[in-house]
Amino acid sequence: MKNLSLYVHIPFCEKKCAYCDFLSFQADETLQRTYLLAVIKEMKLYLPYVKDYEIQTIFFGGGTPSILQEGEISFLMENIQKNFNLSPHCETSIEINPGTFSLNKSKEYRKANINRLSFGLQSTKENELITLGRIHQYKDFLYSYDWAREEDFCNINVDLIYGIPEQNFKSFQETLNQIFNLKPAPEHLSIYHLILEEDTPFYQLYKSNQYPLPDEKEEEKIEKWMKNRLKEGGYLRYEISNYAKKEYECYHNLVYWNLDEYIGIGLGAASYFKGRRYHNTKKLKEYLALNTIAWCKAQDLSQKEEIEEFIFLGLRKIEGISAQKFFQKFAFPIEDLYADLLEKLKKQGLLKQIKERIFLSEKGLDLSNYVMSQFLLD
Repeated sequence: MKNLSLYVHIPFCEKKCAYCDFLSFQADETLQRTYLLAVIKEMKLYLPYVKDYEIQTIFFGGGTPSILQEGEISFLMENIQKNFNLSPHCETSIEINPGTFSLNKSKEYRKANINRLSFGLQSTKENELITLGRIHQYKDFLYSYDWAREEDFCNINVDLIYGIPEQNFKSFQETLNQIFNLKPAPEHLSIYHLILEEDTPFYQLYKSNQYPLPDEKEEEKIEKWMKNRLKEGGYLRYEISNYAKKEYECYHNLVYWNLDEYIGIGLGAASYFKGRRYHNTKKLKEYLALNTIAWCKAQDLSQKEEIEEFIFLGLRKIEGISAQKFFQKFAFPIEDLYADLLEKLKKQGLLKQIKERIFLSEKGLDLSNYVMSQFLLD
């Protein structure tokens, strides 16, 4: 059987964070239930196409999947098991906001065969959580983390953000050290630099000078210390923003970066299946009226777009891209397009090459957006 991954989008949130531009919104329990029925209906549309595939990873993302009522994640998992062939070693992840979690949900997720939890903590500092618009306090996370460990979850990720307005080196240092002091410490950490998206309240506050961001030197100090601290703690960086203890990389995310096949189910979800990209509608009424005609829109990528995507996604990984795989996919050597650029980036200390593997240097990781922009084709 061929390998396949599954993403399920749960767009509901108790409150939208000030920095978030994801497809998410508030909804009452009735609308949430109606949406789940539409998700299951969409699953069934895939039945004729997935008979020869085995699901290796499942990811419930959002929004806030943990906002669903007790029993509803189990309901979704039961239907996934009915409609898809699941690997006995399937990595099954769910995103959790500590303000919407409970011991009962922890028990439910364990019984539903979810085996990886991802907590959206972002910071241990109450003032920073308020600034970000989070609904939880640090103590809520501590309770949630304990409940997860009580139920023997042994693959836990914690999301953190740096570059928060009024954050400084000391406050971030305290946040990361507090996470390291958890017993046991998380198996995985995702640490993102705050991005100001134009259609968010955060961006407007920043533009009006109400939220001063940490200066460049402060952020450089944070990044330098963070890299060393994570290395000391036994976390291996395997992607620009992701660190894991040995054998605890998120295999679902690696599917995206490796351009492997996956199906996205739910409002606005994307798929890469049988060599084509698909995008579900972002309009809720249209999605709830789902049928075999108005299902999702297919997108055929040009070779130019496929090449750019191969490089942009691949260079996110610390191991980088394979010149051999590039040749296998496109039937010509990567040097035919990029020989001069590769040489230039190597001389600038931004890119390295060992045999057929091309990857970002430490300096290149810090300037990854610039490096990747250089590979855009006219």
